[in-house]
Amino acid sequence: MRVMLKGPLGRPQMQTPTIRFHQLCDSGNLCFDILVVTDPWRLADRVCGVIGYTAVGNKMEVGYLMHPDVWGKGYATEALQASIEAWWNGYEAVKPKKSMMHELLASTHEGNERSYRVLRKCGFEMIEELDDEYGRGNVWRLKRANSG
Repeated sequence: MRVMLKGPLGRPQMQTPTIRFHQLCDSGNLCFDILVVTDPWRLADRVCGVIGYTAVGNKMEVGYLMHPDVWGKGYATEALQASIEAWWNGYEAVKPKKSMMHELLASTHEGNERSYRVLRKCGFEMIEELDDEYGRGNVWRLKRANSG
């Protein structure tokens, strides 16, 4: 997905990556909005982020983007865990290839400690360092249990 950020950004700097992320979602990739619900009688107080899945070769990459106001509250971890569960269970809207069902990849910008923590809590391990048009970063992998 490679919508990577260098860590905390202000609202003006968030606009371009947010637009890019939603363009990826609009082009047929699987995406989930992340909602904050503080009152169970209301659907949601607001959208605070998005998680998306996109094919990269014969692998599937997951990416997420959270509003800075909700950083550090556990929403990214909770949402990523739930979306991974949906992915492993063969989300019907996507019908992924069997080869994509055994592992997930994620990318982080170098030094994005918050994303490192989210990915580690969700079981990802860092497998590679990157240096490409998006800058320096890392590739993470999550293998599905019982997939070898």
